[in-house]
Amino acid sequence: MIVFVNSHLRHFLSIEPLISQIKARQVVFLNRDDHQKQLMSSKSSYKMENWIYSRFASWLPSTWIDMDMDDMPESLQKSNSLFLYVGVEQNFDKNFVKNLKGLTLNFPVPIRVLLIIIKRNNDSSARYLDLLKLFWQEQLVDVTIIGISSRVTQYRRKIAIVNHEKDYAATIHHYNPFTNVYTNRTLDSSSRLFPTKLDDLNGHGLRVGFIKHRPYTLSKQKSKEHMGIFDSVLDLIESKMNFSIESDFIMNYPMLQVDSFERPIIQMVSKRRLDVLVFGSHLIHTEDPHSLDRTTFITSDRICGLVPLIIKPTFQLSRSIQWSLLLILCLVSVVWLSSLLLLRRDGGHNASSSLKSYWRPLDIGLMMMGASILARAVTLRERLLFGCVLMVGLFYSSTIVAQLTSMNLDLKAHKKFETYRELEESGLIPFIKPHGFKMSFGYSDDPSLRRCI
Repeated sequence: MIVFVNSHLRHFLSIEPLISQIKARQVVFLNRDDHQKQLMSSKSSYKMENWIYSRFASWLPSTWIDMDMDDMPESLQKSNSLFLYVGVEQNFDKNFVKNLKGLTLNFPVPIRVLLIIIKRNNDSSARYLDLLKLFWQEQLVDVTIIGISSRVTQYRRKIAIVNHEKDYAATIHHYNPFTNVYTNRTLDSSSRLFPTKLDDLNGHGLRVGFIKHRPYTLSKQKSKEHMGIFDSVLDLIESKMNFSIESDFIMNYPMLQVDSFERPIIQMVSKRRLDVLVFGSHLIHTEDPHSLDRTTFITSDRICGLVPLIIKPTFQLSRSIQWSLLLILCLVSVVWLSSLLLLRRDGGHNASSSLKSYWRPLDIGLMMMGASILARAVTLRERLLFGCVLMVGLFYSSTIVAQLTSMNLDLKAHKKFETYRELEESGLIPFIKPHGFKMSFGYSDDPSLRRCI
């Protein structure tokens, strides 16, 4: 989400480098009816608003809606959206932040907020910090403020020509709620609009509710231990993002079965008693997205089973090499059979010994590949046959040798699991719902299947 407050922005701040840092699928320009009338009374402000709109519209798909008059179209509910609001500094209060948060409930994460605030006097860091904390209270993490302050008074601005590049100062403000660190720096081309905050939550505690539902969630209330598919996923996320878990074991299963906003579990989330709920079945389905309040859930449809890739050595011959070897085999067979026929026609003892000395299939194959042999042709027929073999080798030796030397013998393939025994030997531990296992494998007597489940 991007929020801009109107100013003489184009005189001292380049929009394009900022937009290039943002990866969004769409930009939704937000406007308020009463504020639009105020903008129309100021020609310069109206031009500035159009200028900002044109800069974003030239880079990203954009649309325009009225915050007070229009409803949020369902077709715009895309992930990674960017919101742009052109307003004045007085509009930023607690109600504005809540209304803005309400608009984001219809949109999937990630949600990002950028405010560009123009003030006639110097920057007020305390004011910006309070505003950033208001957004954090509404659970908006990626929030950045660019403050633009004027170095000249309003009286001097009326009587003199102002150098916009020197008489304005731009600063960028960030607040990390997990480390409680507030930064205030001068804005330049190297400034990062949205620094990464969720990679390390610095041990921030998340209130997690566990409901026992095999095999997705398994918990022991006394020892505060949890295990299962979803619990393992949560543990992996915990170690990656560095947060702590405050467990709350919810054993009252009917809490999930009340419809709409009366559902107790939604009340627990809306009152911020829970941040995460770990449950194996479809948790929440409602036509009204606002009844989910500030929740984002992962359904079981978004979790796919992963099969490990067990690498094993393999030997593969390309089709061209196979044809080359087949051609060599055919030529060797033809030449060898021809030599047998020529030998019979000669019918001599010396010819028989000559044939056995070098007219062997292996020697013929070596000659076709351009290798030399020790024996020599004696008779005319042997010389003719020898010359034919040399001519064949002249055309095929280079091609055959190139294909044989280009073979990659160090190939690796992935093992396929075709039997339950192979699955057992792989060390894979499959998880399956009990009644699903009984329906699919209840009548199976395979001992390997029983051991690996």
